[in-house]
This record gives sequence, C-alpha cells and structure tokens, in this order.
Amino acid sequence: MRVGVWRFFRLFAALGIRPTLSINARVCEDYPRVAAAARDAGWEFMGHAWDQIPIHKIEGQAGMIRGSLDKIEAFTGTRPVGWLGPGLTETAETPDLLAEAGIRYIGVLGL
Repeated sequence: MRVGVWRFFRLFAALGIRPTLSINARVCEDYPRVAAAARDAGWEFMGHAWDQIPIHKIEGQAGMIRGSLDKIEAFTGTRPVGWLGPGLTETAETPDLLAEAGIRYIGVLGL
C-alpha cells in the first residue's frame, strides 16, 4: 500500500487498462488515498468483505456483506455488483446472501 500499488496504477494507466479491484471495504477507511486513486481512475470496485477474514468465521454474514457494500458505495458513489470473498471461504448460504444484497456475479480465481 505504500510503494507497490502505485506501480500498478502507473502500469494500468500506461496500458489503458481499468481493472476490477477486489477490495475489503475497510480499505476505504484505512487507506483512503489508495481507494480514492482507484475510484478516480475509474476502476470497478468488487466487494471482498469488510476485513481480510475467512467468511465462514464471521457471525452475521449478511450484515457484513451489506455493511461492506454500503461502505464501498458511500466511498465510490456506485454500489458493487461483483464479489470475491477472502480465500474463497464462502459458506453454502453466501451466494444467496450476496444475491439478496444485489451482487450479480461472484469472481473466481484460476482455472
């Protein structure tokens, strides 16, 4: 967050790429400069939970999802429509909770 991220911003700008950023909502509070740079560069924000904690260990998963999306929306002006949970640790109920919160797609890593 101090050095490496700015290299990515320069690279993506030079290549004309606007990436999708899987972001913990807390980053908007803890690293507002980084989150603002992504927002201002037109990156898509994809929900990634509030904190970097496995979702199956969170009590009140629905509230965490809503709170995370609300925070990102308040920061960016746009509610995320995508989600990629930390460590792919969703529970069997997570997809339904995400859909209820307005999420239209769930990201996956590697094939």
